[in-house]
This record gives sequence, structure tokens and C-alpha cells, in this order.
Amino acid sequence: MFYKKRGLSTRLIANLAVLAVMSAAYPALADPSCRREGPVSSEALGEGRRLFEEGVRAADAGDWERARRYYLEACQQIYDPNIFANLGQANFELKRYRDAAESLSLFIHGASALPGGGNREAIKRAGQMLERAKARIGTVTIRGVDAGAEIFVNGRLMGRARDTFYIEPGLREFVARMPSGEEVRSEEVIKSGTVVDVNLAPPMTMLPALTAVPPNAWKRPGPRAGVLPDAGGTSGGGWSRTLITAGTGGLIGGGILIGVGAVFHMVYMDQSDGVTGEHMGREWAERMATYKQVSTTGLVVGGIGAGLGAGSLILGFVLKSGEESSSRADTSIAIGAGGTGASVKWTF
Repeated sequence: MFYKKRGLSTRLIANLAVLAVMSAAYPALADPSCRREGPVSSEALGEGRRLFEEGVRAADAGDWERARRYYLEACQQIYDPNIFANLGQANFELKRYRDAAESLSLFIHGASALPGGGNREAIKRAGQMLERAKARIGTVTIRGVDAGAEIFVNGRLMGRARDTFYIEPGLREFVARMPSGEEVRSEEVIKSGTVVDVNLAPPMTMLPALTAVPPNAWKRPGPRAGVLPDAGGTSGGGWSRTLITAGTGGLIGGGILIGVGAVFHMVYMDQSDGVTGEHMGREWAERMATYKQVSTTGLVVGGIGAGLGAGSLILGFVLKSGEESSSRADTSIAIGAGGTGASVKWTF
């Protein structure tokens, strides 16, 4: 127990003037029904005192569930940090660790604001119990939204964006509802004993497309009256035809050179197998060197020509395919809290 019945009863009466001020200045309570704004009447203080004493008696008897109910009813009548100390302990004993963490945090915050800094020993013990409760839940802070945004977790209103939230472990959906009514959602996995920053910054806003190439922009224009069609230039469809023609020629020429190089290579290998220039003389050695040079040149140059030809042929067919279908390019620029980006979308 943080407080004995008689000690807290006296404190409730003595702090009547303080409660009238703190009730209006401290709106974020563990349970929404505990909010109590404005001056506290003597009738409300008397009822709150009675309910609190009932809760203390239930706690002394080990009936923590009944004690919790009385403490909640007491906090509906008045606001006093000491109620949250006992409510936090009742929640902890019932293994309601999230509720315990909220109540104990409220007690520490409120008691520290009392004249003289409150009961330091009770604040210390509450802090120790708070750490034990936080080890079984997650602590969450929200960033990326205005402080006035309402924060919902799995559909339940938890408070404002500036608050710290204690969340049960598991997959949770966080929703920030702006004053304008706009909502931003995010799902996070909360683990026990962790501190998590949840980013609920609004997504990037896409501006209208800046440029758009109309359909068929890449098609070669048709012939005009009195003008003969382009017979193979580099405008419009001439590019694809030129590349296809050049690619075909490169493949054929490269293939011929490779064939010639392969023939000379076989001749060279056949005649030089196991024979050296010392045995066959100078003329034979010069002839073998010529065979080797022709073979190497044919294979290398032919391979390069064939490769370039294949590349030109592929590119030509790609361009030809593009000329036969409409093409469109959309460019968009995105500006938002996360930065600025640009995107280009092509459709063939």
C-alpha cells in the first residue's frame, strides 16, 4: 500500500483548494471518466473520500477488483494524485499492467506538482512499480503529426499526439486524426519492455502531371501531299529500319569472318601439331605465322561484328515495336513531409 486509509483521508480534505486548480490544469487522466474540470464541491469531496476509504478497506482484505472499482468511482468525484497511486497498485496486482502504468504515471506527475514536491518516498516506490509494469508492455511515442491530433489504438481513443502511451504487446493499428478530420494509419508490432516511435506523418501528396506525351507521339508521321515517303533516313521509322539492316549485315559479316578464322585455325593446328620451325625451315614458319594471324583476326573481328550486329538488330526491333504502338510518358513530382520526389511512368 502506498497510503494508509487515515493518512490519505486527511490529505484529501487538506488539499481541497489545490484540487480546484489541478482539476482544470491536468485533463489527461487514465480513465476518461476520471476527468473533473472546474472547482471541486464539498459534496463531491465527501463522496470521493467515502469511496476511497471503501477501496482501501477492500485492498486491505485482498479484494483488488473491488478496490479498483471504488478507486475509479472516487476519481470520478475528485482529482487527487493519491487516488491514482492506489489505483495503480490495484491494477498491478490484477496484472492490468497497461492501466497500472497509466495510473502510476499520473500519480508521479501529480504528486510532484503538489506544494513541497509531494511524498518523495511514495513517489519513489511508485516509480519502481511503474518500471516493473513497463517491462511487461510497450511504451509508444507518436511523431510526425501536430500535437493536437487525436491518437487511436485499435479503435480506442488514447489521447493526444504529445502524450506518451502504454500499449499492450502485439500487432496494433495506430490512427492519428487531425483537427481537419484527415486520418493517417500505421500498423506496428509492440513488444514487451520496448520503447517505440511511431511515425504517423501524412503521406506524400502527388501533384498533377507536369508533362504528358500524347499517344502516337513516337510514330513516324505519314507522308504529306506531294512529298515522297522517307526512303530510309534517320527520322521516324528510318531508325528502326537502319538498325535492323545494319544488324543483319553485322551478323552475316561477323559470321563469315568467324568461319574464315576457324578454317585457318584448324589448318594452323593441323600443320603445326608436334612440329617446330627448326625442323621445317623459315618459309614454313612464316606461313604458320600468317595462318595464326588470319585465324586470330577473323575470330576476334568476326565476334565483335556479330555482337554489334545482334545488338543493332535487337534495338531495331524494339524501336519498331514502339513505332507500332502508342506511347505515353507521365511525369509527376511529389512534395510532402518526408521529402520531395519525382517519378516518370511510361506506357507502351
